Amino acid sequence: MAITTTTPSVANETTTTDLPTLASWINNSHARVTATNRSYLTFARECGDWLKQAKTTVPRGQWLAWIKANLEFTPRMAQYYVTIADEWETISRQCETVSHLTLRQAVKLVTPEKPSRYIPMEEFQSDKHQRLRAFAKRVVVEEFRFQSLYELVQKEEADAKLLAERLAKLRGKESKARNRAEKFRNDLERLIREEFEKREAATT
Repeated sequence: MAITTTTPSVANETTTTDLPTLASWINNSHARVTATNRSYLTFARECGDWLKQAKTTVPRGQWLAWIKANLEFTPRMAQYYVTIADEWETISRQCETVSHLTLRQAVKLVTPEKPSRYIPMEEFQSDKHQRLRAFAKRVVVEEFRFQSLYELVQKEEADAKLLAERLAKLRGKESKARNRAEKFRNDLERLIREEFEKREAATT
């Protein structure tokens, strides 16, 4: 993108400008920033101010899509520019001149560093981390106990299923035995009745 000199000063702009014009001004300021290895932080600040104005005009939820469709840099770079604009007083106050700073250096200057997740070995061996390791060991032991109990429950369920099958078979045999006993009783009653009838018939 060719650098133009038609981008107005943000400080002199008092009215809301249409989005295509804002996009053109933002891209022009971005081109000034990237025109050399040195970071033109004043242009970066200008770019951030235009971005903030554009964001108030873009419909809610469409900001990232608008950046990708209209600007010549990434949403992350846009956030850098906005950070420079928001923290310009802090940057100027901490440095007599900002001309020697790169864009990333300026952003890093006003961005709190994230705590490192790395734990030195000597710290890891402290009482706090010894307690943590002891807790981790207890967790492993409890997981082993849980697994053992789970396997025991599985075995008990299998045994219960086997007993239920055996009980069903015994109940089937019991039912057959009752049927045979009922049949035997009926046959015996029939024989006794027939014998009794024969004797009565013989005496008459």
